[in-house]
Amino acid sequence: MEIIYLALAATILLLTLPLSSLKVVYSHDESQQRYDALARWKKGQRQPVYIGAGLIAIGLIAMCIFRSDELADYQMYENLYRMGGGENLRQDIEASFVTIVKLSPTFLILLGIYATLSVGSHIMGIFKNSPNIWLSLVVYLSYYFVLHDMIQMRVAIGLGIILYAVRYITERKILPYMLLVGIAFWFHKSMALFLPLYFIPYKNLNKWVWSGIMIYQQRLRVCSEIHPCRLHRCLRPVVYGQSRLCSL
Repeated sequence: MEIIYLALAATILLLTLPLSSLKVVYSHDESQQRYDALARWKKGQRQPVYIGAGLIAIGLIAMCIFRSDELADYQMYENLYRMGGGENLRQDIEASFVTIVKLSPTFLILLGIYATLSVGSHIMGIFKNSPNIWLSLVVYLSYYFVLHDMIQMRVAIGLGIILYAVRYITERKILPYMLLVGIAFWFHKSMALFLPLYFIPYKNLNKWVWSGIMIYQQRLRVCSEIHPCRLHRCLRPVVYGQSRLCSL
């Protein structure tokens, strides 16, 4: 499986290398209100790009569906599926998971639905919003795809939706942004953290505010490494994890 993933990732990055050219990178015209990552490409020239994005999505979705059962969280989700979504466990699991479980006749179909939603939203977000599509694919394939789409599949959908929704912050369209954040929250409760993001001044944000956010994030990371179970109790309203292990 690792060899297949590496071969697929290398193939994707090689075939999409033309997207790193100056013709594509930072090609958005600032005079246009709506952001367009492929502003210098005519509509007829974009079709191969969108077809390529679709093929990339299909390959990554297949990886998610047929991943090894030894991968983290695989057995947990399989057990939850057999228990009807785990709604009888009184855990902080979203209603979306229970709903999708009921709609999935087999566990592989459940994985397929989640993979389609997570990979599809990420690919759409990258090709619609990124000023450097190829570099975004490098970051996504080299780390986030394995961590989120193949392991943390619930949060992966939420983050994919947020990745697409951020365009509405700069366009100052609060209704579609809040609607998408609400949908993302339905898939994972931690997406509620993105609600106030719309109200942060994105153009003239004080450097001390950014510094404070980064320091706080690093503090959480250090605490999670020192005592992950204690951190989990603090964040339990937001994060769903291995609660039984932390209760020991």
